[in-house]
Parts: sequence; C-alpha cells; structure tokens
Amino acid sequence: MGLFILLAYQINIISLEALNLIIFFYGVGVPMFLLSQDTLIDLDNTDTYKIWGIIALLFFIVYFLTKDNQSFAVRNSSDFVDRGINKLIAKGSTTSLKALPLFLFCYWPINYFIKKRTGNYIVNTFKQSNWRHKLANREIQWYDILINLVLAAVIICATVINIK
Repeated sequence: MGLFILLAYQINIISLEALNLIIFFYGVGVPMFLLSQDTLIDLDNTDTYKIWGIIALLFFIVYFLTKDNQSFAVRNSSDFVDRGINKLIAKGSTTSLKALPLFLFCYWPINYFIKKRTGNYIVNTFKQSNWRHKLANREIQWYDILINLVLAAVIICATVINIK
C-alpha cells in the first residue's frame, strides 16, 4: 500500500485530495489493525516487533519529510479558528503516520510490565464475544481492556495532535 501511495503521488494517477485521504486512513488503519486483530499477540515476539519497528521507522521518516509539505496540508473551512485546542489539531494528512511508531513505543514497555507482573502478554479485546481469548488460551482480564483503551487513545491522539 505504501508503494502504491508513493507511486500515485509521483505520477498523479489520483487527485491530491484523494491521496491525502488515503494517506490519513492508512496511517490510522495500520496501528488500529495491529491493536484490534490477533497480530497484537504476535508483537510479543521480538523478531515480529523488530519488523514492525522498521516499518514504523519508515512511517516516522515519511512523516518528518512531509510534515511541512503543502501538498499534504489539510484545508480547513473558512470559519476554522486556529487558537485554543484547535492549535493542536494536525495540519497535514501525513500526521497520522506517526501513530504506528508511537503505538509501538507505548506497546513495548506496557507489554513488558504486564508480562513481569502477570506472566501474560497483551491480547486484543476488540471483537471478543466472551471473556476467554481463544488464541491466547486465557481469560481476558480488566487490565487487558484498560491497556487496549490506552493504546487506542495513543493512536487517536497521535493521529489528531500536531507535533511542532
């Protein structure tokens, strides 16, 4: 998908507005997919985490290279007031690309702490129909839900808030 976005930008096969929308949702979609699917369990494996870390580093590099590029600027409506809380709102579509690195940055210490305290790794609690996680073969605990909510908040905040 990343290669398609790069190719689409270079040869103008889709409009810049559509491309910005794709970039924004791609930046949010990848970490949300990791959080809401069983791939969250796979992140406990150091090799898998390193691969995702490399992908996250690429996301972060693209974010920093494009954060001031006017091609990726978000066009606000004429009645948008740029003060107060609105000053924190992202100014570019590539801002969402920092969600994956920040998600992984928060995931690793939380997972490490939970494994030390309970012996369990973090499991996803989204789309669960009962209190037993089939793949992890254990009961879902209150801290699993809390951690999933915290990690979802990290993704949302990283997507919406602008880093100066």
